[in-house]
Amino acid sequence: MSPLVRDPKNQDNQTVKSFSKTDPEFLQKILRQWENDSSLEVTSVDEIPACAVGVNYMSVVNRINVTGKRYNGSPYQISLISKNLFEDKCHQEVFHSLELFSNETKAYEAFSSLFSKEQKLFPKCLYADGELIVLEDLKSLGFVMADKLKGLDFDHTKLVLETLAKFHAASFVLEYTEPEKYADIRRNIKEVVFPPGYEHNGMKSMMNNIGRTSSFFLQVGATPEDNHAKEIAYLSEIGDKVYDTLKELLRPKKYAAMCAGDCWISNLLFKYEDFESEQSKVQRVSEVRLIDFQGSRFSSVATDILYFLHTTVDHALIKERYDEIIQIYHATLIKNLSTRVPSKVIKDLSIDWLKNELKTYEQYGFFMSLWLAPVTTLEQKLMLDPSTVASIASANGYITPDYLKDRISPALLSRVHDICKYFLK
Repeated sequence: MSPLVRDPKNQDNQTVKSFSKTDPEFLQKILRQWENDSSLEVTSVDEIPACAVGVNYMSVVNRINVTGKRYNGSPYQISLISKNLFEDKCHQEVFHSLELFSNETKAYEAFSSLFSKEQKLFPKCLYADGELIVLEDLKSLGFVMADKLKGLDFDHTKLVLETLAKFHAASFVLEYTEPEKYADIRRNIKEVVFPPGYEHNGMKSMMNNIGRTSSFFLQVGATPEDNHAKEIAYLSEIGDKVYDTLKELLRPKKYAAMCAGDCWISNLLFKYEDFESEQSKVQRVSEVRLIDFQGSRFSSVATDILYFLHTTVDHALIKERYDEIIQIYHATLIKNLSTRVPSKVIKDLSIDWLKNELKTYEQYGFFMSLWLAPVTTLEQKLMLDPSTVASIASANGYITPDYLKDRISPALLSRVHDICKYFLK
């Protein structure tokens, strides 16, 4: 979740210790309830890391392979994902990871009110508390992560926007059909990154450094035809005000919905199916699941849309088909609201309303896409582990340009250039 890089010569600090409650007896207890089998026995548990360094900065994510037997003696096997809170105290202090982890726990609790058991928007949750979350393993169901170095194409983008629209619609529906449940969820889901009433100092340091690092990238990529003077001047002017600007922008207003908060390429898993064309068999994307809800918040739906588009989607697609993809989101939102909320709400949530929201929240999309630009363009071998990220943020609050100088790729320079030119017209 942080645009930092690792020195590939330093391999000593890549593993963050975690605690685990995923022993056979504990898993047997939750699996008996999950499978509705009071006699199910767990005989062995194998737990291994589930994702590479730099894919998840806020949790320790492991894959758990469980074997056992059912009540009738037949073999039992299941693959699960566990998410543990980092033990690293520096990480907890810098990122407020205790609050983030608690927020994700509350999000999964909220989903039971927002969605049916048959939902196909996110992984099913078997267990969640303040230290551990146990989920179904989507990889075992055929889901994979897309290549983060390639922007998503139209088919992937359409699928994600339709999924976000269904997610947001469920929040609106609950607000008008079961207001007490909705109010409870709003009380439980906290704004952790930009909390009202106090400052998240770790995130403030990193947010306010976006202008400095992005200016450096623009200077490196400057040409005689374009020295990026306009963009650099803007970034310099707003530099130490980014955090406060975004914090004010994210204050919940009318028609706020529950948002995923961190919808980008590393938090999306896709499934594909074979498709017979005239000449050959090809694969096309058929399903998507949203994962990671530590950053869940109640805000404008525009925050999720902008975050997703400008961190994850092919930039040329956004420029060429922006109106079309926004129409896709809006049509799905209205379809899932129709007859379930007051007609005045449907009228208010028009396509013009959505376009106005997207314009209003442009700065959020701009700065968050710049923040994630390094991590979405770096090769895996250069990714920083969470402990190192926390240590650097604790000491400096940012990565210095000198550190970055030898680790800049053409893809990163191109990404920052495209983002700045798009938003700072």
